[in-house]
Amino acid sequence: MTADFGPLPAGYQDEIKAFISPKLKDPYSAVYDFGIPRKGAARDGLIFGCGKHYGWIIPVGINAKNSFGGYTGEQQFIFMLSEGRVSDITTMMGQMASYAD
Repeated sequence: MTADFGPLPAGYQDEIKAFISPKLKDPYSAVYDFGIPRKGAARDGLIFGCGKHYGWIIPVGINAKNSFGGYTGEQQFIFMLSEGRVSDITTMMGQMASYAD
């Protein structure tokens, strides 16, 4: 399989916001800090067939209000845009980093 990253979607920031908004207590208060998009790859787990996906990796800092109306502080996320969909790969990247130590 050759690496086909595809072009970076022009509206990638809006796609990520639409993906994460339903998971936030107050999505209208969210402040986003988008990092530099980079080409990357991710692999499915063993029970999902170990498929490899190529796409765009985008780090994003998100700060939003909680149930009490206060900002929680910026949380770091890593999203992947691949094959027309957004995936939150934050946990997977953390696990990969721990093996590299």
